[in-house]
Amino acid sequence: DDMKKYLLERGLRPRSDFAKAIGIEKPRTLDELLHKAQAYMQYEEVGVADAIRHARPEDNNPARESQRKGGDRRK
Repeated sequence: DDMKKYLLERGLRPRSDFAKAIGIEKPRTLDELLHKAQAYMQYEEVGVADAIRHARPEDNNPARESQRKGGDRRK
């Protein structure tokens, strides 16, 4: 278990929030490490989903779509 923990910790992205948390409070078991990792993964997934949701152009500019529906009426 100690070798697995060591290898997992060595493979973390440098300066990530998770790497900092592991460095401050070292988990005693592999299960503790995995439990903490799972919490950070869920947090990051929510952040990514929010970023994608807010980056959609159709959600940010509803007025532009209503302008397109009328079309160009010049002849």
